[in-house]
Amino acid sequence: MRRMETEIAVAGAGAGGMAAALAAAQKGKDVVVFDKRERIGGVANGGQGPFAVNTLQQRRLQRIVTEDEAFHAFMDFNHWQSDPALVSAFVRKSADTIRWLTEAGCEFENVIAYIHGGNHTWHCRNEEKGFITDRLYDAASALGTKVYLNTAVERLLMQDGQVEGLIARTAEGEEITVKAKAVVISTGGFGSNPEMVRKYTRFELNKTMNFPEKFLDGDGLRMAWEAGASKGKMFFDSYVGLLPGHLGGPGGSIAELRIFRQPNLLINAKGQRFTDEGAMNNGAFASNMVQHQPGMYVYMILTEEIVSDYLKNGMPFALPTRDPFTGRFEDWPEGFCRKMEEESKSCEDLFIASSIQELAGQMGVDGTVLKNTVEDYNEACRKGLDEKFFKKREYLKPIRGERIYAARLYSGGYAALGGLNINEYAQVLDSGSQAIPGLYAAGNDANTISGDTYMFMMPGLTSGFAYNTGRIAGEEAADYCNRSNVSGH
Repeated sequence: MRRMETEIAVAGAGAGGMAAALAAAQKGKDVVVFDKRERIGGVANGGQGPFAVNTLQQRRLQRIVTEDEAFHAFMDFNHWQSDPALVSAFVRKSADTIRWLTEAGCEFENVIAYIHGGNHTWHCRNEEKGFITDRLYDAASALGTKVYLNTAVERLLMQDGQVEGLIARTAEGEEITVKAKAVVISTGGFGSNPEMVRKYTRFELNKTMNFPEKFLDGDGLRMAWEAGASKGKMFFDSYVGLLPGHLGGPGGSIAELRIFRQPNLLINAKGQRFTDEGAMNNGAFASNMVQHQPGMYVYMILTEEIVSDYLKNGMPFALPTRDPFTGRFEDWPEGFCRKMEEESKSCEDLFIASSIQELAGQMGVDGTVLKNTVEDYNEACRKGLDEKFFKKREYLKPIRGERIYAARLYSGGYAALGGLNINEYAQVLDSGSQAIPGLYAAGNDANTISGDTYMFMMPGLTSGFAYNTGRIAGEEAADYCNRSNVSGH
């Protein structure tokens, strides 16, 4: 057994944890960070970039979103069920956090909107400058912060309802007792824990939810709950895509199959059309829609004719693009037909047929119902008027010809969010909404501001929340240490 003393201990070396470490170190505190992984950055290596409003970058692009606009957009979207003080603190700090990250050596190359109709709030990093968390690590290390990798935090040490430190364990099994005045939890959420996912969400991993990440076992939630923290709402930042991990890719599908993120005909397991397919523009809305269908999956159907149209004219929905004019992330479905031929031979979620009846047989759908569904849809396409679900005319493309493609789509998750309630100072709250002395949380573990649906209209929220609440947690933990009169530290 090894013993260690510090002022602030951080569980998790991802976006929230490294932000907390640097913020506390900049206030002159001794900080140690622990992470069970073999490198810093979490599963997303700190993400592509954070949400922020009213930044210099937005002004340069004439894409300004004000703090007032962002605050009210968040609150209205969540029907004012989110904590207004926490949302306000996050929004108001966001521009300064971009400045702070830039001072730490980060560089942002573009500000984009994730979906059509969204706001330009996603500040995407310059990939040539490396990961954001690497820059935070460099800056924190220069101030004396120590990071211990391959070392998992197992539980918190409490005394009279107050944090006294934590217990960590190395990959070799050595136990480390860490005495600290304050602890920051930022362990990335619970998305890899099948039991937690089943208990606290609608999903079941790898059956109704594609979440291929590892190490996100809800350790931080469990430790905080054991220490008296209240349970916050928990949900997935989700989208719609292919379930097999090697085909899922960013946002739902690999590059060759991203045509399945477009407003093509959707049917459920009964063979019935059930929605305006334009909802596919917003991954969170599309996921909500899919969750309420039988089996929590749907089928998307398109044809060779539709593929040819997309190849000629581009797809209706522009996909998330960091660099719109360099040729990366082009919105054309090159390679689709070849990839479908290759993958459909072994993937039970991809289908190629020469008729609707053959397709129905492959998918296990009632052939008569599907035939009637397609006929009704084609009539709407012929008239240019969807009288049932009011789909936009330009998205209405008939299902015809002898080459029909389909995919079974499920929900997928970018992150599992929530579980801990925090206030605007990033203090973890107990069941009586009182702050637990010395305990702070940041990032996914405490991300409850999006209610039950992720707000894609303000992209960059997950990493933005992590960096901003990490900064808040680190600064507040440092101030707490200054105020603390606990002996023996």
